[in-house]
Amino acid sequence: MAERKKSSTKKKIEVSTKEIVKVEPIVEESKVLKVKKCFNRILNDEARHLYTPVIKELFEVAPDILERKIPDANVQQAFILDTVRHFTPKNGSILGVGTFDDTAWEVLVRQHSDEYTLVGVDPNYGTDLNSEWTNSKQKYDMIFATSVIEHVPDDLLFIRQMVDLLKPGGVITLTADYHPNYYPGMTIVPGLSRFYTEN
Repeated sequence: MAERKKSSTKKKIEVSTKEIVKVEPIVEESKVLKVKKCFNRILNDEARHLYTPVIKELFEVAPDILERKIPDANVQQAFILDTVRHFTPKNGSILGVGTFDDTAWEVLVRQHSDEYTLVGVDPNYGTDLNSEWTNSKQKYDMIFATSVIEHVPDDLLFIRQMVDLLKPGGVITLTADYHPNYYPGMTIVPGLSRFYTEN
């Protein structure tokens, strides 16, 4: 588990309210995950254009990490960073899941550690969401994971653990690798458990 503190303020991208929808609770085996609001956005070329200022910021702060990334995936990092800054209260607590080489995490650590309490978990640090869920008594205002959920074998357990670690009124922000024609059983890249679709 990595904790850090530091500062800067940047312009936030406003999310259109037409993208926010009410979601029915997810029900499985008589257990309910209550979801008050959520928005789903496909991070395509239009979104890439919208998040250009944040992508530029990522390049300014963490060029060493971005040079190793797939260029089209930078919009996911920008979306995460912008959303985390928009929805996390000042002096709030943030849990980053899968933070190794995550440029959104690096911007938070390098420029905002005096504004938030930051805890990062990643198998490369010897920790993961399950160990944080099992061992931590801390609750968070914001939990985020950039392209992690498609790698975990049990995505519902992953979500449940994040919900358990969330403060009342807290926010979970996720990105996932998208494939419009994905179907269960489809041959996919080694290391992934699934892709996600609009449905």
